Amino acid sequence: MLKQRVITASVLVPLVFWLVFWGSHSVFAIAVGIFLAIGGWEWARLSGIRSEVGRVGYAALTSGLCYWLYVTVLQPDVLPWLYLLGMGTVVLLWLFNISQIFLFDGQQMPAGKIHIGSVLIGCVVLPGTWSSLLHLHQMSPNILFLCLLLIWVADTGAYFSGRRWGRRKLAPRVSPGKSWEGVWGGLVAVFGVALFASFWMFGPFAERLIFVCLAMIGVIFSVFGDLYESLLKRRFGLKDSSHILPGHGGILDRADSLTAAMPVFSVGLVLIEQCL
Repeated sequence: MLKQRVITASVLVPLVFWLVFWGSHSVFAIAVGIFLAIGGWEWARLSGIRSEVGRVGYAALTSGLCYWLYVTVLQPDVLPWLYLLGMGTVVLLWLFNISQIFLFDGQQMPAGKIHIGSVLIGCVVLPGTWSSLLHLHQMSPNILFLCLLLIWVADTGAYFSGRRWGRRKLAPRVSPGKSWEGVWGGLVAVFGVALFASFWMFGPFAERLIFVCLAMIGVIFSVFGDLYESLLKRRFGLKDSSHILPGHGGILDRADSLTAAMPVFSVGLVLIEQCL
């Protein structure tokens, strides 16, 4: 398993670097669209859609919504306030998703049952993720990479601090391995990285301060993005979203944090642009 994880990561990490820094915006958009189409296929599985035709159809639906929303509504450079309204809706939906994590009673869905709520939520979450990633890449590859780095730092800090000091469970019915101590450890690590990066990426003190606050809020959402995918899997007794990435599970198993954090980063950075 470890060997598979290392091999898969050795392919994915250079690919992500190339797409972020050296791929054209069109190539980046297509690549992210392909990944999220696979994510849509996995989301269908996590929502209880059993037939392959149904899953492929759902992936096609979410991909079509991605394209339609991006070319009509989610254009921050053309209609920034309309973009904020659309992406703000995605962020509000994530607040609802977070509430479901703490309300989850641990019960699995009956066999053959489709969770309609999850089906509808995916139709908002996946297009929101695609649009926010494209916006951040268009804004600056450096900004996008910094947002990705903050999420990776939070995951790493949470893992090590959780192993060392973890006592109080964060959401035991959803993910027994995660602790509040892990969350605090991840936030401390993110604070240091965001503070250092703010002096490099932003000028005025107000921008730096707001960015550090935004980084902390974004990674909190990333934690719950991970937990929400765990909730979807537990509803149907699944271990992974799929087995497309050897040793890592599926696309959503690697991108669950991004689906919640990237809309927050995108909205926050548009507000910084428009208001400061």
